[in-house]
Amino acid sequence: MTDEDGYESWSERALAVQPLPGGYLAYLDSLREICGQVPPSGLPFSRLVRWMQDRFSVTENRTKGNLQFLTRAGLIRIGDDVSLEQVARQWLDGGEDMALIAVMHRHIRFVGEMLQEIREPKSVEQLWRIAVDRYSLTWKKPTQVNNRRGWLASAKLIEGSSEELRLLPDGERLLGQLDVFEPSSRPEKQTKGPGPRQTPDASEIVAKKAKNLVLYGPPGTGKTYSTAKEAVRLCGKRVPANRGDLMDEYNRLRSEGRIEFVTFHQSMSYEDFVEGRQPVTGSDGDNTPSGGFRLETVPGIFRRIATRADQNKNESFVLIIDEINRANISKVLGELITLLEPDKRLGEQNELRVRLPYSGHEFGVPKNLHIVATMNSADRSIALLDTALRRRFGFREMEPRADLLQTVVKKWKDSDPLDLEKVLNTLNERIEYHYDREHRIGHAYFMKCTSKADVDAVMRDEVIPLLAEYFFEDWGKVASVLGDEPPSDGKAKEGGFLKCSVLTPPSGFGQDEIQARFRWQVRSEKEGFHYTNLTSK
Repeated sequence: MTDEDGYESWSERALAVQPLPGGYLAYLDSLREICGQVPPSGLPFSRLVRWMQDRFSVTENRTKGNLQFLTRAGLIRIGDDVSLEQVARQWLDGGEDMALIAVMHRHIRFVGEMLQEIREPKSVEQLWRIAVDRYSLTWKKPTQVNNRRGWLASAKLIEGSSEELRLLPDGERLLGQLDVFEPSSRPEKQTKGPGPRQTPDASEIVAKKAKNLVLYGPPGTGKTYSTAKEAVRLCGKRVPANRGDLMDEYNRLRSEGRIEFVTFHQSMSYEDFVEGRQPVTGSDGDNTPSGGFRLETVPGIFRRIATRADQNKNESFVLIIDEINRANISKVLGELITLLEPDKRLGEQNELRVRLPYSGHEFGVPKNLHIVATMNSADRSIALLDTALRRRFGFREMEPRADLLQTVVKKWKDSDPLDLEKVLNTLNERIEYHYDREHRIGHAYFMKCTSKADVDAVMRDEVIPLLAEYFFEDWGKVASVLGDEPPSDGKAKEGGFLKCSVLTPPSGFGQDEIQARFRWQVRSEKEGFHYTNLTSK
């Protein structure tokens, strides 16, 4: 089966769209040569290390690093001796398909994520910090990222200096093609047995294992938008770089019934989500007119999309649950908590079915139905979710990305643009100090700002009221987050965002009973805001 561009396998597309420079192709050749040194009976580890040092003139640490890479790629196994996995034997015998996937998977994923980050221009140091944080790497300097910058530039995917890297059209095209792959999915090792194994295409890989994922984080971190990207990707479609094109594809899949969206709330029930009985008026089953009403079993949104997925096993379906933590999860899901596990899905080894309480039908969850949910961590701690649910879902944190605001400010026409990245970072550091990290402010609040006046409006109408809610109207803490301090001399004081005046105590209090109390007011639109206390070091 071929995809829309005529490729028959995941690896064929990957190799076709990945313009590897000559240096990396030579690296692949060297990895294959290393595998070729290992006989079927295995080879002592120390002997292979010495051979690699002599052959490639590299240090012992570099040699061990290459062996670790081959191990993670599933080509070799290291014990007392080094032995080859079946997929490596196929590589040496000329069956390059699966082995090249295994070797290139880590490379393609890293390339794709670097290109994704460079959609908004960044420096090598910024990319280094992102890579170290995302992959828990031990890189002490940006050298490793700078090396990759070199061959991405030679492949005409990016341009620019180490201070600012920009994505070229070929890089955008490649990123769009790589987006059809599920980046967290790792190609399976070759199983032992006769005959070559066919590599599944992109859509088969997506549907191979059901995905249950919760995107969680503070408000304004792009969780709901990310569900659209994730849903399109899980449906096996290319994820467009342009937001408008992405939403067009998302809405098209929704109209086809392959994506459903539901928001959980306090009144959500099992009857709404799975199935329940609702009153229906009109004729009885024998078409006899009826003056009253009767109860009929009506499937909920989950059962409806599950039925469609079961009827169309060659396509992937996605249910998006927004604000999953706002409902009583155990009450809404019921027996689905068990059925949602990937290994309990229909067609899996531990397939389970249950008899639904209202319709009496046997029901199971298809393995081609994925669930993507969001959770606002400022509303409820992740620890308060049902433990059984947490075990069945993966959790991906969506953090504030202040670095994305650099590109926003560059588009401004202001002669003295605001350091918006510094503003957001400072706000979040102070919020985390006074409260916790789950109540930070997301970058999405400011992404549509085209001037300082727009930032003022966001601060006035959204951020400051949110801070007041966080701190239960304790304006002293709100002022501390904004960098405005109360007066120490008993006189009125104006800060960058708030004005503070001292309240006169009513008569009847003794001098030793009087405590200083303040009235806080937000500066008017005419007065404007000053950001010095958020941007100064």
